[in-house]
Amino acid sequence: IIMAKKKKVVKEKVDQRLTFLNAQIAAAKQAFNNDNIYAISEHSKMLYGIPFPSLALEYLFTSNVMLMSKLIGLAGQKGSLKSSFGFEILRWFIEWRGLGALVETENKISEQCGNVLQDMQPYCQLALVKSTQAAQQQVSFCEEKHASSEDMKDVPLCIVIDSLTGSEGDKTKEDMVTTGHAVKGYSENALIWTTWLRAKSADLIGKPISIVFTNHLKEKVGGAVRPGMPAQKTTPGGKGQEFHATYYV
Repeated sequence: IIMAKKKKVVKEKVDQRLTFLNAQIAAAKQAFNNDNIYAISEHSKMLYGIPFPSLALEYLFTSNVMLMSKLIGLAGQKGSLKSSFGFEILRWFIEWRGLGALVETENKISEQCGNVLQDMQPYCQLALVKSTQAAQQQVSFCEEKHASSEDMKDVPLCIVIDSLTGSEGDKTKEDMVTTGHAVKGYSENALIWTTWLRAKSADLIGKPISIVFTNHLKEKVGGAVRPGMPAQKTTPGGKGQEFHATYYV
């Protein structure tokens, strides 16, 4: 009898929680005028996103949805498929009737990725840029165009920047012309991106937009490595970019 009463109390609490959550989701769908909204509850705060296509990704991101209004960082060594993962995230958004934009700074797209982009037209746009400032301006242009459209401003938008280290700042480019390529190692580009990401993390709040950026993972130069231990890895720009990202894979 005691066990039956306990089960009844637990069931009532679960039913109340589900009723409350369903009411919140219904209110969100009405507010955004979009049925393709999934939500999870974190304390009393509602988090909006699109569902992950696999259990492995839910485990990786410790969530069952790809959250909106967030910065997502993807770091990896050469050939680790970080760019392909960014393409895959674009595809998720478009599958859920969203929009996508790829800001390519390295000017290298494989034939397979080019075919994927072609299949996603006209819902995904490609922009080839050569400088850090041009990449940031392109992201701002996508956001402004998205916000100015009455039909599209509530539609999920994913912007992928591939990659942060594929571009150089305007000042570095000018110095390379006058001084030579020896200045290319200066940290100006990393500082520009870190400052931009800090401002962007706050600017995205309340918008149905996610920004994904890729970065290169390299072995750390200098410092003692214990025998049998793997070499330490680092990304250009240090930990600043990792700090401002909600997800950093």
